[in-house]
Order: sequence, then structure tokens, then C-alpha cells
Amino acid sequence: MSGRAKRLTLDELDRLCRRRQAAGEAMPAYAGPLGRHVRDGDRRLLTLEYDDSPAALRLWNFLLTEEDRLHEARAAGKKIVGTMKDLGTVPVMAYALPNVVAFYPDGAWWTPCLMELSEGLFGIAQSLGLGDAFCPVRAMAGAFVNRAHFPIPDLATCSVGATCDDFSAIAQRLESLGYPITWWEMPSRRRPDPGEPGVTLPGGFTAPASQVALVRSELERLRAALARLAGSPLGDAELAAGIREANRVRALLPSCGSWPTRPTRALCRPSRCSSPRCWPFTSARTARSRPRCWRNSLMRSTRAYPPGAASWPRGPRACSGSTLWQT
Repeated sequence: MSGRAKRLTLDELDRLCRRRQAAGEAMPAYAGPLGRHVRDGDRRLLTLEYDDSPAALRLWNFLLTEEDRLHEARAAGKKIVGTMKDLGTVPVMAYALPNVVAFYPDGAWWTPCLMELSEGLFGIAQSLGLGDAFCPVRAMAGAFVNRAHFPIPDLATCSVGATCDDFSAIAQRLESLGYPITWWEMPSRRRPDPGEPGVTLPGGFTAPASQVALVRSELERLRAALARLAGSPLGDAELAAGIREANRVRALLPSCGSWPTRPTRALCRPSRCSSPRCWPFTSARTARSRPRCWRNSLMRSTRAYPPGAASWPRGPRACSGSTLWQT
């Protein structure tokens, strides 16, 4: 992309969208004027300014129709996996299977901001003992309870260990309410101590052999759980194909350390949010405004290390947020 982006109001963006549709511009099935989401309660959209690019419109539509697409997947008979505290390991494994869709329930943290607290998720969380001492991801608990947002997943997984303590406590509360969770351990990656056996990972980092064995065993448990859910095997060949596809998509995205200016603006120009402790939609330049669980140095700039990955094609390095090993 080149040239300076123009900033549009929601009405201006919707008029531009309708002109593009009338001109026969190719758009994904979920695309359309964003105003329809305001009618569904996303009132925050009215206060933002938008990039005028087709990419911005596609991205906003993709974000705002996730719940609709998940419900459509459920109606089509697909199995849904909620991968909590994990942006890059279990989703890749899940998408290697036919008829399985994965999503990130933690994303509910932005719903109170987008709907300007009209949805009541924080109130539900408060009633569960998850008050404002917790980060905004507590909204996820409310979304599980009121079932008014994403469909309840057929399988919920949650990583623990080198992850956010707030989220672990919230997920534990969900399990106490009867939502089964498949927990898996993500150790804090470190270099081997003197004399300790080590393994050189495909990305060049050396880790203790004991940690590699632990992660491998945890991912084997997840592999078995996903295969049972799908009713089909998840062998090395299927995993390899899934990883190659994930790496192909990652190669299309800018790295975390060099996010270009225009795609950043493609989201919006943030204004003051009325939601308490609701962080603005920001670029990497304002990382200090992000939730503290995003700043965990143990998770920064890391990748997944699936079973047998040492023998599989290496993909481009990219940040996946919550995963640990490199391929």
C-alpha cells in the first residue's frame, strides 16, 4: 500500500462500501457496511475514524463477524475449539483437522469497550467474584455464562505456566461452573544450566531437554484430545500440512517489530474509551497501554514447537503471542 490514508467517519465508510459494492468490487461473503454492527450494539464504532482502504473494511468486517461465522460453523456441524491463552499452537493443530474450527475466547475482552458496557459482561463477571481487580479478559466469563456472543466450544483448552495469572484464575472459575477445560503446561523457556542436557530447537535456541520432553508430552495430549473431538486421526502428516499452511499465512503478515504505519491506521484512530480499564486500540508505538498480560516477557516473540517439528519444513519467524517454541 502506498499514499496517505484518508480518515472517514462510519457513515462515510459505509457510503464508500456501498459504492464499491455497486461497482462490482470483489468482497468476501461477510463484508458489508459496518453500520449493521451498530444496530447490533457495537456503538463504539460511531466514535471512531477509519482508514479508507479496502483492506481496512475487510479487516473490520472480519473482526466483527467472527461470532456470526462461528455460529454458522456450528450450524454446519463443525466442531468448535476454544483455545484459551493460546494464539498459535492449538489453533494450528485444530485447523489441521477436517471439520474443526478454532477461535480465541479471550477476545471477548474488547466486547465491553466496543459495546460501551451495554452488554453487561463485566457485571456477570463481578457476580462470579471476578471484579475489576482482574484485567478486562474477565468479560470472557460473562460471555460463557450468558451465551449471547460466541457459541460454547465443544472443546476448551487453556495453557498455564508462563502465561497470565489473571487469565488462569478466570479459567479456573469457569471450570468450577461446569465448563470442562483441557489444561496444558507451558513452561518458562530458559537455557540449560551448566551440565544439563540441552536440545537445539529448529529456530536456533537451545532449551533443556527436560522442557522439550514436557512440551512434547503436553502437545501429544492435545493431539489426542483434538483427534477424539474430530473423530479422525491427527498424524504427523496432517500436522505438517497444517503447520505449512499456518506459516504461509504468517508470511503474509508483517513482523511484530516492524508494523507499517498504514495497516496500523487501517483499524481506526482511537478516541477516549468510556469503559473502565479498557485499553485503546493502539499500535505497537503505544505498547504501554496494553494489558499487563500482553507484556509477559516469557511469551514475547516466540513460536510453537509441535510434535516432530524438527523434521518438518521451517516457516518464517513471526510472533504468535502466547506460544513458546520455535519452528
